[in-house]
Amino acid sequence: MHRYLAFFWNPAQADSAGQVITIQEQLVFEGNWEEAYQSAGALVVHRPPRRRSPSVHTLFNRRGIVLGSLFFRNDNCEAFRPPAFFDDAETRRIIASAGRHLVHHYWGAYFAAVRNDATGTHSILRDPTANLACYHAKLGSIHVFFSDMEDFVRYVPLSLSVNWRHIRTRLYAGFLFSRDCAIAEIEDIPGGEWMTISSASETREMIWHPAQFCVDDPMEDECRAASELRATVVTAVHSVASEHDNLLVLLSGGLDSSIITSCLAQDSKRRSVTCLNFFVAGDTSGNRPETISIPGLSRENLVKLRRSIGNADEREYARKVADKCGFRLVEMERPVRDLDFERLYAAPPAPRPTGYAFALDVDDGELECAVATGATACISGQGGDSVFYASQRVIGALDYAISHPFGSDLGRQIGSAATLSRESLVRVLGKVIKYGYLRFELPPLSTLSVSPNLLTSDALSALSTDISRHPWIDAATHLCPGKRNHVRGITDSVPLYHRTFRRERIAPSIHPLGSQPVVETCLRIPTYVLLADGRSRGLARRAFRDILPREVSERFVKGTGMSLAQNLVRRNMTRIKEHLLDGPLVQEHILDRRKLEAYLIDEQPFLTVQAPQIIDYLTCHAWLTQLRSRR
Repeated sequence: MHRYLAFFWNPAQADSAGQVITIQEQLVFEGNWEEAYQSAGALVVHRPPRRRSPSVHTLFNRRGIVLGSLFFRNDNCEAFRPPAFFDDAETRRIIASAGRHLVHHYWGAYFAAVRNDATGTHSILRDPTANLACYHAKLGSIHVFFSDMEDFVRYVPLSLSVNWRHIRTRLYAGFLFSRDCAIAEIEDIPGGEWMTISSASETREMIWHPAQFCVDDPMEDECRAASELRATVVTAVHSVASEHDNLLVLLSGGLDSSIITSCLAQDSKRRSVTCLNFFVAGDTSGNRPETISIPGLSRENLVKLRRSIGNADEREYARKVADKCGFRLVEMERPVRDLDFERLYAAPPAPRPTGYAFALDVDDGELECAVATGATACISGQGGDSVFYASQRVIGALDYAISHPFGSDLGRQIGSAATLSRESLVRVLGKVIKYGYLRFELPPLSTLSVSPNLLTSDALSALSTDISRHPWIDAATHLCPGKRNHVRGITDSVPLYHRTFRRERIAPSIHPLGSQPVVETCLRIPTYVLLADGRSRGLARRAFRDILPREVSERFVKGTGMSLAQNLVRRNMTRIKEHLLDGPLVQEHILDRRKLEAYLIDEQPFLTVQAPQIIDYLTCHAWLTQLRSRR
């Protein structure tokens, strides 16, 4: 994570200027911080990361900066780094277009601050696919933007309070992205938002959102789409890798991480690459498909889910990929023994409860491997399920019927949907008529309203009916069902900045499949093309099958850590009860103590509330306890 702090205020207000100067003096005194940009009413400082390319791109005549990783876009799918200084003409284009020129001609993980001399205002832009964290708070009349919560609480003297509405929603619906954070004084700036700050007000405009690419120039030719997808992914992988001589690759053995690893092997630049695989050995009873039960999921969709569940030990596939690429593979077992949950109270701080409870051992392993190999970045295939479109529903045929009511290819699309979903042609046709031609609302995969939980009745009644309000999703309501799902999946899974690992301090995460060019390319491809050959992520399989081991490209199940989560809860049941029964979630009447006592029992079958849900309760409990201790 690129660590930065940015302050914007009215330069005519001496008190605000004095507060910023006090903070700046502390930063200078402690060292390791560098000034990236300063002008009347603005200060941006950062800790330069370890990479080759410039991390500060200055606009002409000090009219702003772009802080972070930046690449120039071109039609030849080649990666070019822009210079450290924008010339006058390029600066004018960025300002005159209100940031759109930057969005259309560059990509990366960045925070931009642009000064408009004509209006005397500063505008803030977060990179479109939200690869770099960008949180916002106000210290009096001073606007503060930051990427790292630890830096914020250390240097910004602002009293913080809990946003209990967010906590209730989190415990009910799980992690969902929106502006809301679990701290009332902090908001999460959406990717692609242009925020203009003046002495009297602030204005916001979404100059980028996923839905705009779903209808413009769709790529319906499968050969062209596969070629463009491959070229874009390869360029993204080679671009982000070019900044490092030593990489750690998280290679699960699944399709997405295997594609990333194989693309690295195609790069002509010689660098040190180490692959890291985590596996769950021993008791995998929790992974038996027939034991998987997700409340709120229809019987039909549950059957499809069970077909895609595989063993959590995927070493054989990771080995085949690493061998084919000529990379070293390190294998680490995820322990089924007890983990030290006390460490949750020392987790890296964040504006929301993170999933750190699920990754205590993973963070340890990644940190150990990064230190041992000297890696300066950790690259993964995260986000691939959503971007490449993993699905077993008949969604492609529905979208085709809506987009082409009298299309000549409808019969083939119905056949492909039947192959994908394993439903009869008659059943698929019925769904096409009902949800395609007659435009009935397609039921969601699962329904939160029937999902069991351990919340109190008061907490449930206080829940907002509007569970998640993200501008990307708001802009997608007019799309056909498959593309709406595509946008929602990208919204919830592509931004990965919220995963706070200790390993980030020495080897920051890189997720090429969440980069702007890859996301935009996949959004332009209709679902019935992404599901080519009647296969989940079918187009991606076709685009990369010549560089993947056949066993990987033709594999249609995914490893799951369900047994690990169940064992963790069972083996720590006593300690979990000690934490939760008298903790802040019960004290605030959000979790129901009687329900907890009845449910947290030995040999819990997890037929209703799932083990990951219990661990998430513990995560929120630890986050609240940590916040109170810091306050």
